[in-house]
Amino acid sequence: MFKLKRQIRDFKNYLKNREYIWKFKLFICLPIFILMLIIDFASKFTAFKLLNIGGKSVNLIHNFLAFNRVNNSGIAFGYNDNAAALPGTIAIAVLIAIFILLLFLFINNKKLAVVLVIMFAGASGNLLDRMWHNGKVIDFIQMGPFASPWYICNLADIYIILGACSLFIIILIDNIQSYIKEKKLEKLEEEENIKKVNVNQNGKK
Repeated sequence: MFKLKRQIRDFKNYLKNREYIWKFKLFICLPIFILMLIIDFASKFTAFKLLNIGGKSVNLIHNFLAFNRVNNSGIAFGYNDNAAALPGTIAIAVLIAIFILLLFLFINNKKLAVVLVIMFAGASGNLLDRMWHNGKVIDFIQMGPFASPWYICNLADIYIILGACSLFIIILIDNIQSYIKEKKLEKLEEEENIKKVNVNQNGKK
């Protein structure tokens, strides 16, 4: 029992003394979040006003990119677009948004903070859209081979996907750099040990 209390106290002290880069999050990340949220809202509002559901697609790049509005009750790219599954979809979206927010508040890496705030802007944008459109989001960017109807999304979806890919790349690069640095330190230590051994052997002679 005493050990558990000590561990809890140590964890509280760790959280209290941890650097959370609040200034960076407030003056850099918050404006990014607000700007991306505004852009997402403006794009959906424009699609709502100018594009009709089931109407003719507006082709931008032939057989690859077009504007075609749908009201999506599913997750990203129209996955699980089923009215019966809507409560579960909203619950998952809320949990994902909360998880991203908690990660953002906890981390102290500036690159990861920017990536996470981009993802949070995407998750928040879709959640707000669901509040205004009876649980559905406006998807209007139709992309992929032959502008497939299976690949219709919005800017918020793109924020989340780009953020997730960037997060993976940043973590991968950091791990590779840490591995290389560790190997260099091991090599230096090995060379130092060899020098010490040689010095001791020369001294004995």
